[in-house]
Amino acid sequence: MTGKSHLSVGIGLGITTFVLNYESTNDFLYSSLICTGCIIGSLLPDIDSGKSMISQHFLFLPKLIKKIFGHRGFIHSPLFIFALYYLLSHSTNLQVQQLRAGLAIGMISHLILDLFTKMGIPIFFPIWTKKISFSSIKTGSKAEPIVALILFFIMAGGLIYLKHFFRKDILC
Repeated sequence: MTGKSHLSVGIGLGITTFVLNYESTNDFLYSSLICTGCIIGSLLPDIDSGKSMISQHFLFLPKLIKKIFGHRGFIHSPLFIFALYYLLSHSTNLQVQQLRAGLAIGMISHLILDLFTKMGIPIFFPIWTKKISFSSIKTGSKAEPIVALILFFIMAGGLIYLKHFFRKDILC
Protein backbone atom coordinates (compact mmCIF):
# COMPACT_ATOMS: atom_id res chain seq x y z
CA MET A 1 0.00 0.00 0.00
CA THR A 2 1.07 3.58 -0.46
CA GLY A 3 2.14 5.82 2.39
CA LYS A 4 -1.08 7.76 1.89
CA SER A 5 -3.17 4.63 2.60
CA HIS A 6 -1.05 3.66 5.61
CA LEU A 7 -1.22 7.20 6.98
CA SER A 8 -4.98 7.46 6.44
CA VAL A 9 -5.61 4.21 8.30
CA GLY A 10 -3.10 5.20 11.00
CA ILE A 11 -4.87 8.52 11.56
CA GLY A 12 -8.25 6.78 11.61
CA LEU A 13 -7.08 4.20 14.14
CA GLY A 14 -5.31 6.93 16.10
CA ILE A 15 -8.56 8.88 16.39
CA THR A 16 -10.40 5.66 17.31
CA THR A 17 -7.92 4.85 20.10
CA PHE A 18 -7.95 8.47 21.28
CA VAL A 19 -11.74 8.45 21.67
CA LEU A 20 -11.80 4.99 23.27
CA ASN A 21 -9.15 5.93 25.81
CA TYR A 22 -10.30 9.46 26.50
CA GLU A 23 -13.82 8.29 27.34
CA SER A 24 -12.44 5.94 30.01
CA THR A 25 -9.46 7.94 31.32
CA ASN A 26 -10.29 11.62 30.66
CA ASP A 27 -6.53 12.00 30.20
CA PHE A 28 -5.77 14.04 27.09
CA LEU A 29 -1.99 13.44 27.15
CA TYR A 30 -2.41 9.68 27.62
CA SER A 31 -4.89 9.42 24.77
CA SER A 32 -2.80 11.70 22.54
CA LEU A 33 0.32 9.57 22.99
CA ILE A 34 -1.50 6.40 21.96
CA CYS A 35 -2.99 8.27 18.97
CA THR A 36 0.47 9.56 17.98
CA GLY A 37 1.90 6.05 18.32
CA CYS A 38 -0.77 4.71 15.95
CA ILE A 39 0.12 7.29 13.32
CA ILE A 40 3.89 6.76 13.59
CA GLY A 41 3.46 2.98 13.78
CA SER A 42 1.34 2.95 10.64
CA LEU A 43 4.34 4.32 8.70
CA LEU A 44 7.26 2.79 10.62
CA PRO A 45 7.59 -0.54 8.78
CA ASP A 46 8.29 1.37 5.55
CA ILE A 47 11.47 2.84 7.01
CA ASP A 48 13.18 0.06 5.01
CA SER A 49 12.28 1.91 1.80
CA GLY A 50 14.18 5.05 0.87
CA LYS A 51 11.15 6.49 -0.94
CA SER A 52 8.60 6.11 1.87
CA MET A 53 6.95 8.95 3.79
CA ILE A 54 8.74 8.12 7.02
CA SER A 55 12.18 7.53 5.54
CA GLN A 56 12.21 11.08 4.16
CA HIS A 57 12.77 12.27 7.75
CA PHE A 58 15.94 10.23 8.30
CA LEU A 59 19.25 10.57 6.50
CA PHE A 60 21.07 7.24 6.51
CA LEU A 61 18.89 4.93 8.57
CA PRO A 62 16.53 3.79 5.76
CA LYS A 63 19.45 2.84 3.49
CA LEU A 64 21.15 0.95 6.30
CA ILE A 65 17.96 -0.92 7.25
CA LYS A 66 17.25 -1.81 3.62
CA LYS A 67 20.81 -3.03 3.14
CA ILE A 68 20.62 -5.26 6.23
CA PHE A 69 17.04 -6.52 5.99
CA GLY A 70 15.82 -5.65 2.48
CA HIS A 71 12.40 -4.17 1.77
CA ARG A 72 9.52 -6.06 3.33
CA GLY A 73 11.85 -8.32 5.27
CA PHE A 74 12.28 -8.36 9.06
CA ILE A 75 10.83 -4.86 9.50
CA HIS A 76 7.60 -6.04 7.80
CA SER A 77 7.21 -9.10 10.04
CA PRO A 78 5.25 -9.66 13.26
CA LEU A 79 8.59 -10.55 14.87
CA PHE A 80 9.71 -6.92 14.50
CA ILE A 81 6.55 -5.70 16.23
CA PHE A 82 7.07 -8.16 19.10
CA ALA A 83 10.76 -7.20 19.39
CA LEU A 84 10.06 -3.45 19.48
CA TYR A 85 7.14 -3.92 21.87
CA TYR A 86 9.34 -6.03 24.16
CA LEU A 87 12.20 -3.51 24.10
CA LEU A 88 9.87 -0.62 24.90
CA SER A 89 8.16 -2.60 27.67
CA HIS A 90 11.33 -2.29 29.75
CA SER A 91 10.90 1.45 30.06
CA THR A 92 9.54 2.71 33.35
CA ASN A 93 8.44 5.94 31.68
CA LEU A 94 4.62 6.01 31.50
CA GLN A 95 4.64 8.09 28.31
CA VAL A 96 6.82 5.49 26.55
CA GLN A 97 4.37 2.78 27.63
CA GLN A 98 1.46 4.76 26.18
CA LEU A 99 3.34 5.41 22.94
CA ARG A 100 4.24 1.69 22.78
CA ALA A 101 0.59 0.64 22.69
CA GLY A 102 -0.11 3.01 19.81
CA LEU A 103 3.01 1.95 17.90
CA ALA A 104 1.92 -1.68 18.12
CA ILE A 105 -1.58 -0.90 16.83
CA GLY A 106 -0.19 1.23 13.99
CA MET A 107 2.42 -1.34 12.94
CA ILE A 108 -0.14 -4.15 13.03
CA SER A 109 -2.41 -2.07 10.79
CA HIS A 110 0.51 -1.57 8.40
CA LEU A 111 1.16 -5.29 8.15
CA ILE A 112 -2.53 -6.07 7.69
CA LEU A 113 -2.77 -3.57 4.83
CA ASP A 114 0.37 -4.95 3.18
CA LEU A 115 -1.01 -8.49 3.47
CA PHE A 116 -3.60 -7.41 0.92
CA THR A 117 -1.08 -6.27 -1.68
CA LYS A 118 0.36 -8.42 -4.42
CA MET A 119 3.83 -8.34 -2.81
CA GLY A 120 2.64 -9.51 0.62
CA ILE A 121 4.73 -9.76 3.81
CA PRO A 122 6.86 -12.44 5.49
CA ILE A 123 4.43 -13.39 8.29
CA PHE A 124 6.54 -16.31 9.51
CA PHE A 125 9.93 -14.57 9.33
CA PRO A 126 12.62 -15.86 10.14
CA ILE A 127 11.34 -19.45 10.00
CA TRP A 128 9.88 -18.99 6.54
CA THR A 129 10.82 -15.89 4.54
CA LYS A 130 8.25 -16.40 1.78
CA LYS A 131 5.93 -13.41 1.53
CA ILE A 132 2.25 -14.16 2.06
CA SER A 133 -0.48 -12.20 0.26
CA PHE A 134 -4.26 -12.43 0.59
CA SER A 135 -4.99 -10.62 -2.67
CA SER A 136 -3.46 -9.40 -5.90
CA ILE A 137 -4.01 -5.66 -5.40
CA LYS A 138 -1.14 -3.59 -6.74
CA THR A 139 0.24 -0.75 -4.66
CA GLY A 140 -1.17 2.52 -5.94
CA SER A 141 -4.04 0.91 -7.87
CA LYS A 142 -7.57 2.31 -7.90
CA ALA A 143 -8.72 -0.57 -5.69
CA GLU A 144 -6.18 0.22 -2.95
CA PRO A 145 -8.11 3.01 -1.17
CA ILE A 146 -11.30 0.93 -1.19
CA VAL A 147 -9.53 -2.07 0.34
CA ALA A 148 -7.77 0.21 2.86
CA LEU A 149 -11.11 1.73 3.90
CA ILE A 150 -12.73 -1.69 4.34
CA LEU A 151 -9.76 -2.94 6.38
CA PHE A 152 -9.82 0.26 8.47
CA PHE A 153 -13.46 -0.34 9.42
CA ILE A 154 -12.70 -3.95 10.32
CA MET A 155 -9.70 -2.95 12.47
CA ALA A 156 -11.52 -0.02 14.13
CA GLY A 157 -14.46 -2.33 14.83
CA GLY A 158 -12.06 -4.82 16.37
CA LEU A 159 -10.59 -2.16 18.66
CA ILE A 160 -14.05 -1.02 19.73
CA TYR A 161 -15.07 -4.62 20.40
CA LEU A 162 -11.93 -5.32 22.43
CA LYS A 163 -12.30 -2.13 24.45
CA HIS A 164 -15.98 -2.46 25.29
CA PHE A 165 -16.64 -6.18 25.44
CA PHE A 166 -13.39 -7.93 26.24
CA ARG A 167 -11.29 -5.86 28.58
CA LYS A 168 -11.62 -2.24 29.67
CA ASP A 169 -7.87 -1.56 29.72
CA ILE A 170 -7.02 -3.37 26.47
CA LEU A 171 -5.40 -0.29 24.92
CA CYS A 172 -3.36 0.68 27.99
